Amino acid sequence: MGAVKRLRSWYSGRFHQVLKGQNILAVTLKVGDVVIPLCVRLVSKQGRANTSKPTLLIEMMSEIAAFFSQHGIAITDYPVTFDSW
Repeated sequence: MGAVKRLRSWYSGRFHQVLKGQNILAVTLKVGDVVIPLCVRLVSKQGRANTSKPTLLIEMMSEIAAFFSQHGIAITDYPVTFDSW
């Protein structure tokens, strides 16, 4: 695993103030009420070098599809939804 990224300052609309935190991308699978994380990545703030959330998401989804395919599951046959928070 790479170096731990520093906490950054983020404005929280929920708390109406600047807080320290880390930006993450996560792909999860929900089965009933159970949420299963499939891939999680820490990412730098937007605008920094080597930060492209769409590119990282495509890479993550490709890795997940390849993993399931190796186990005989066509995960791409299932609907995908996206959310940002």
